[in-house]
Amino acid sequence: MKAAVVILAAGHSSRMGQNKALLKFTSSFSFLDQLISEYNHAGVKDIIVVCQYPIPKTHPNINSYPHLNLKFTINNQNELGRGYSIYLGLKACKNNDWIFIQNIDNPFTSRLLIQKMLSSRIASHSLAPINNQKKGHPILIASSIVESIKQQDASTYYFKDIIAQFPQTLVPWDDNGILANINTFEEYENWIHHQA
Repeated sequence: MKAAVVILAAGHSSRMGQNKALLKFTSSFSFLDQLISEYNHAGVKDIIVVCQYPIPKTHPNINSYPHLNLKFTINNQNELGRGYSIYLGLKACKNNDWIFIQNIDNPFTSRLLIQKMLSSRIASHSLAPINNQKKGHPILIASSIVESIKQQDASTYYFKDIIAQFPQTLVPWDDNGILANINTFEEYENWIHHQA
């Protein structure tokens, strides 16, 4: 079984006023660094970051991770929406059985959650964590779902419509950080303070 993750970081971040990928998660790690680190330590070595130019810089420690296959894919048509970024990211994945779809503004994904979702996988299913009866992120999709998305018109399809065509497994998770969706500086301060 070979897994990958597509990290979606191509939004305008207009309400935040700065690139969310570069927001500080800790004193030394940005949101992007944190997510790369957690996926890497969970054993997911194929990491595709879909972003706008310029490519976000990563912490120097990231470059020392053994066997890490980190790629940046540029989306210069982000007006086409999240689905187009997902499509670009999936096209950049090669020979992966399972692929996580990870939003940059959901930075609380942990290696333990990643491993639990991988151990809960069922063929042709999508998986999502759930906390207090609310679905969170990331989403894990099987290769059959990936192939279905790759056959769509990249500029018009809706990711949720494709996901709805396949069974979904919900993975209970105690940490409500999976529900985070950080779009403003106030939300950023609230979540980072809450998790500290």
